[in-house]
Amino acid sequence: MKPQQETHIVAFDNPNSTNLAHANNQQLDTRVEPYPTQQHAPSDEKPADVRDVLSTLGRKKWLIFGIASLFTVIAMIISLAMTPVYRAAATIKIDPDEKKLFDFDVKTGNRSPMENKEFMQTQYKLLKSRTLARRVIDTLELEASLLAKANNASNRPFYADFMEDFNAKMEANAVTSSDIKTPNTTPPAELEFLLNLDIKPVVNSQLVNIYFTDKDPELAAAIVNNLTAKFIEMNLDSRRDVASDSKNFLLEQISQTKSDLEASEKELVDYERKYNIANTGKGSTPDGNSYDIINNDYTRAKTQRIDAEAAYRQQQNSAGEIRILDNLVIQQLKSELQTLQNRYQQDLQQFKPQYPAMVALRQRINTTQQSLNREINTVKQSTSQDLKKRFDAARQKEQELSKERERERLRLLNSRDKNNGHVTIQREVQTNRELYEGLLQRVKEVSIAGGVGSSNISIIDPALIPFEKHKPNTKLNMALGLVLGTLIGGLLALLLDTRDDRIRSVDDLKKLTQLPVLGVFPNTKVKSNTRGKRQPILVTDHPSSAMSEAFRSLRTNMLFSTSEGIPKLLHLTSSGSGEGKSNTAINLACVFAQTGKNVLIIDADLRKPSLHKYLKLSNQRGLCNYLDNEIEISEIESETSIEGLTAITSGGVSPNPADQLSSDKMVELLRMASDAYDLVIIDSPPVMGLADALILSNRSTATLFIVSSHEARKSHILGALERLRMGYGNVIGFVLTKSREGKKSGYGYDYEYGNSWAKQSNNSNLTQLEQKS
Repeated sequence: MKPQQETHIVAFDNPNSTNLAHANNQQLDTRVEPYPTQQHAPSDEKPADVRDVLSTLGRKKWLIFGIASLFTVIAMIISLAMTPVYRAAATIKIDPDEKKLFDFDVKTGNRSPMENKEFMQTQYKLLKSRTLARRVIDTLELEASLLAKANNASNRPFYADFMEDFNAKMEANAVTSSDIKTPNTTPPAELEFLLNLDIKPVVNSQLVNIYFTDKDPELAAAIVNNLTAKFIEMNLDSRRDVASDSKNFLLEQISQTKSDLEASEKELVDYERKYNIANTGKGSTPDGNSYDIINNDYTRAKTQRIDAEAAYRQQQNSAGEIRILDNLVIQQLKSELQTLQNRYQQDLQQFKPQYPAMVALRQRINTTQQSLNREINTVKQSTSQDLKKRFDAARQKEQELSKERERERLRLLNSRDKNNGHVTIQREVQTNRELYEGLLQRVKEVSIAGGVGSSNISIIDPALIPFEKHKPNTKLNMALGLVLGTLIGGLLALLLDTRDDRIRSVDDLKKLTQLPVLGVFPNTKVKSNTRGKRQPILVTDHPSSAMSEAFRSLRTNMLFSTSEGIPKLLHLTSSGSGEGKSNTAINLACVFAQTGKNVLIIDADLRKPSLHKYLKLSNQRGLCNYLDNEIEISEIESETSIEGLTAITSGGVSPNPADQLSSDKMVELLRMASDAYDLVIIDSPPVMGLADALILSNRSTATLFIVSSHEARKSHILGALERLRMGYGNVIGFVLTKSREGKKSGYGYDYEYGNSWAKQSNNSNLTQLEQKS
């Protein structure tokens, strides 16, 4: 950015003169050095926060309300037009732990959680199987009514096709590569039946809720009850089929086992005849029993020897401490010795050791200690001898039984070779006989179990006839319509807001340009207090209005807009027409004139002038005539009815405004006006599409940009600022007109001053502040 350069103003002989004709008419330099502005690059866009979203929704509340109301009414109309349906419900219990059918079944214990889950999922699928549906349809004769519903597409819910396609895709994804994919061949009656059937298991329980919806409440209850009965019947049929298959299998096994038993019995008889063995009918031989008895005796003797040896060795290590603790004589001697020792220690505090009583007491202590030692030695010796005797006796008995066991083992080995074959054949016969008898018993049990109706499914709550309709739920549908309409309305409002780039608030303007907003004018309509077609000057016609207070606030903010205070040459422009630029210029000039300043306002809008309408002045001669050299400079000034305010009207419409405004005479006029007046306000055309505002902005000390709320677009403002920057215009801030924010923005002027003293005090304070600055 180029450094700022001040515009060179020529000093006149009479700087306090209020008439341009009295100024020094020396030859002026027609070149004006540029007064560059700041870079007006848009700030980085930040994501909208919650307050921005809420503000947008608040502005579009009627749109949201309308869409929400529309959706609610549509939901109500659809609900009232729908045919009511009723839903019957029943609850059953499915026990995953099945009872054992046979006593010889292998007990596998309780199922794992995964097995239980698979079992319950299987039952849910069976409840929605075509086989079960066909049983119910045939029992209740529903074929004709279901086919009529299936053929009438209007009775099907609008989401039925979508749900069928979705479920088909999900099932297709679950099929493994080994599965065979077949097309859906479900008959229409079963399909219509299953569409109205709903199975919902109760979480963390064995309960299952069965629902069926139909236009007839009695039929819905009958279908649910019949479905539960048929499901239990199908479960029992499955068990009977299992029992029948088991019985046939057992009969085949009995025939084979009987043949094996007869062959093994014949082999046993032949073996006994060959070796002349008498069959006692017992499972073991006498020789084997004798050896077992001797071996058991040897084991017990060895255990007793180990215990005796352990006790003897422990006694040697502990020196008979256990018996010493249990001996009463030893305990009495220890107690007596302790008493004598305590007494001796007490008397020692009074008497010397050589005292006769102390000598006698020591002798008693020694005698008692000797008796205690003798008794302890006696107990230890007695204990050691007893344990030694027990250990020797146990060891001797063990050795004798060991020899006897060895002799019996050798004798048994000699006779076992002959008996081994007999025992083997005997065991085979016994096994075949037990198996044969067990199979006969199982056949009887299976025959009985096949006729017993035992099921792991029980009915908890049968279905009752429903009296309240299940669908449509008008209240719920209206609530959903309201919620959906509100969401769609909110999204539409946010979408419209993102596509609407108009300036709506002070924050929008600040975020867009990073420049200060010096004034905010509310969007109000004020009637004129004067007669005629003249547009009202608010600060004079309505001094106590909110708009007047807003202009006075703008006047105060202008004091701090630059480091030098109020700019000498103040240029007002906007991005487009109709944004309140001329209104702002004339009212701002009036509030400055009210402070005692000599103010000149120039209508430089040579294309569409309007200043003379506000001030009720003639527009026959003015700026355009002066720039065309038709009149002198002294003839273009017009006194107004407002004290301290002088005006230069446009003087008609110019055929070539840009050339006139860029001429040397315009430069000369601005220099002379800057010297002759305290403040010069220039009202110019809009920036977009015209060069007039660029020229005047370059010739002025500062530019005040007027923006109309809810009318000016961000792209137009940025384009205008970019053009002003390229023309080295110094934009010091913005004025937001027609604002609808009110008090929320912090710039609201909803209060009024009710007396002239307050306004006069405000004006006098402002004058003092200007003099200080």
